Amino acid sequence: MPEVTANLAWGGDGRDLYITASTSFYRIRLNVQGIPAVRG
Repeated sequence: MPEVTANLAWGGDGRDLYITASTSFYRIRLNVQGIPAVRG
């Protein structure tokens, strides 16, 4: 990343990685899906 990152989260269909940084917000589309959270 070109900046210091502050937070990240999976979103969309699980293939979008959202990253917040010092002055920007990034979305990276991945070829693989993240592991879904277990609820229960």
